[in-house]
Amino acid sequence: MKKVKIILIMAFVFLTALNIAGAETFKLTLDEAIALALENSTVLKAKKLGTFSAQAGVKSARSAYFPAVSAGASYTHIFDDQKSSDMTITGFPTIPGSYYASSDPISLSADVNQVIYTFGMRKNSVLISEENVKLAGLDFEEEKRKLVIAVSRAFYGYILAKEVLVVEEETLSYKEEALDVARKRFEAGLSPDYEVLSSESDLENFKPGVISARNRVEFTLLAVMDLLGFDGDTSEFDVELTGVLEPEYYSFEKDKIIEQAIAVKYEVSQYKSNISMMSLQNNITKSLNKPSIAGFANYTLMSGFDSSTGDPRYWGEDSWDGVLTIGVSVRMPVSTLFPWGKVNADIKKGALDLEQLEMGLSSLENGISV
Repeated sequence: MKKVKIILIMAFVFLTALNIAGAETFKLTLDEAIALALENSTVLKAKKLGTFSAQAGVKSARSAYFPAVSAGASYTHIFDDQKSSDMTITGFPTIPGSYYASSDPISLSADVNQVIYTFGMRKNSVLISEENVKLAGLDFEEEKRKLVIAVSRAFYGYILAKEVLVVEEETLSYKEEALDVARKRFEAGLSPDYEVLSSESDLENFKPGVISARNRVEFTLLAVMDLLGFDGDTSEFDVELTGVLEPEYYSFEKDKIIEQAIAVKYEVSQYKSNISMMSLQNNITKSLNKPSIAGFANYTLMSGFDSSTGDPRYWGEDSWDGVLTIGVSVRMPVSTLFPWGKVNADIKKGALDLEQLEMGLSSLENGISV
């Protein structure tokens, strides 16, 4: 990581110097080119955001282990407040009627809900989200690997094109010298004119190949520039890729290289991750046939009122009255017990999909071994 940071700092310093000094040559080695490509790749940035999103998904799944707390407040205005009739008994004073409720009641409430047991649904949901993190990481590393390979191929394609151009230009120079010699021999009467015509024809026929080689250098350079993330006009500076074509020799043992190929191949890792997630999803589907247990609690405060006038009472003694409710709920999905239910069909489908993935993985591993 330190080496990559140093390369990036040097590259940006060079770019800044180019903008100040004008048209200069910006030289890049393969390592510097790869570092710039990794830094500027929008696809890699998108894949990185995908890993962050997957990590956020883990936190979301784990939140099911914690209680859900909510609070509320309500205010109601009653335009026609109901009042009981006056009660009159002969020989006794009249008992005035009273109001049933406040004309402007306020209520405050707090709710707490906690899932107690789900027969593995929460645990498997967390494990699936963690597998998503692994899969997002695999996608990021695979895209990074592909970009490194693409830059390396384009880089050495440019180096090869330059080497071919050197050979073509040297050959062109030899043919021009051969034509000059043929003309001098003809002028001295040492050779017939068809040798001059032959040399001229050979030279003219060779020139398009040189032009093609020059164009190939420009094309391969543009391919590298595109992978590096250069956009806009680059006419104010030149980019030169510095490197040499040297053979590299490796020795492999068949069994070890097959084992390594299976271990690091992206498609194999992707299959294994998908199999793991499918297995966990099947466990969640099976849990839908089982009951879920949850606890709940509610505390509600209601404002008081004067029963003789109906006016609300927000302050003072006995102004508020609270009620606490605590309980446990058990929910059993009865419809899932029927053989024609959707859950049973999903369980069978999940088992078949899992078997299909396992067969695909086996086929892929066999293909690598062959």
